[in-house]
Amino acid sequence: MKRGIGNGLILTLAALFQAASSFAVQIALMRLLLPEDFGRFAMVLAGCSLVQTVLSWRLNVLIIRLPVGDVESPTARRYQAGLVWETVAATAVTLVWLAFSELMSAYALLLVLALTLAQWTNQNLAFFERGMAYGRIAMAETGSQLCGHVGALVLVLAGAGPIALYIREVVAIIARLIAYGAVGALLRPVFTMPRLTDLRQLWNEARGVWAEGLLEGFFSRLLIITAGSVVGLHGAGIFAQSQRLAMLPHQFMAPVLSRFAVNLFNRTESRQQRRRLLFRLSVATAAVLSLAVFAVLMWAEDIVPLIFGPNWAEAGLVLGAMTGLILFLSLFELLRSYCYAVGAVRPIISARLTQIAAFSILTWLLTNSGPTDAAGLGWVLSAAYAISFATVALSLICFETAKHQA
Repeated sequence: MKRGIGNGLILTLAALFQAASSFAVQIALMRLLLPEDFGRFAMVLAGCSLVQTVLSWRLNVLIIRLPVGDVESPTARRYQAGLVWETVAATAVTLVWLAFSELMSAYALLLVLALTLAQWTNQNLAFFERGMAYGRIAMAETGSQLCGHVGALVLVLAGAGPIALYIREVVAIIARLIAYGAVGALLRPVFTMPRLTDLRQLWNEARGVWAEGLLEGFFSRLLIITAGSVVGLHGAGIFAQSQRLAMLPHQFMAPVLSRFAVNLFNRTESRQQRRRLLFRLSVATAAVLSLAVFAVLMWAEDIVPLIFGPNWAEAGLVLGAMTGLILFLSLFELLRSYCYAVGAVRPIISARLTQIAAFSILTWLLTNSGPTDAAGLGWVLSAAYAISFATVALSLICFETAKHQA
């Protein structure tokens, strides 16, 4: 328990520093670049990462379930090879798609490079993460993120313009790859070509997690594409940056709720202890997020233009509309971690489908009722997150009840 508290504290402090540094650099970037620049970046990122979303089997979720230290078993070797070949496939298909869609550009290629390295690196880390050595992980991640932010800031101040947003992603992931390698957190890639039986085994193990990841990725890209088509590049930039600000509380809590929690849930054998841990984490999370919601509703409209400049005045109103995201995103991710630990993927898939349906239907109703702005989409997003959280909570209760009765 003491080790768990210590790891949680390390991740929390690292997340606090990362969120603070990200926020500080974001202030400078938003003052020096236009909403249209951020809108275009969000649209290009959504397009380039779409193929990765489809082809990634989320093997890190399976890796984290392996016994600590297992890197040579047939299952572990199969996962290592799978990470390599899914990354290669995603990169190749992305490049072909960019060429045929006539979207190939230097900006797009920078994002493809960043996404390729991130896909393999971040999932490979799961082998090391099983040992809960979160001190070294936190140092590597914090330092690499800081490198990316500083690099982007220097480029913008030097007059490089919006390309700094794309180079930031490349610098951050290269720094992370080097840092992980320095602390021994990454296994060497395994290039063994998987056999058909290996692929079938991987698919049988990963299909539930893959389906949920596909829905998650689809929803995140649906948001940007919808914003771009409904409110234009300027509105999409306002919407995307407001969403990023709304996710700062989750960024602060995510390492504990989405990484440490799933590891801890997997290592907790008692069903009662696991449920008790879920309850305590849920109450603490809700309490912290309620304070964040209160602060946003009280002061966002005044503080946002004061900090980021008059070009972003509308973002304060949009941020206030996203209070549902602030409150329910982290709670949803906590329940998601619990579901993965107990092998309950269906409640998450049901919630993702409900989330997509709710956002799509509410957006259709909004756009057909009159002129739509980014704030209106913000309220729709809040409702979609609230509905998805309610869905996963109710589905999990039904799953636990049925499992207990069985």
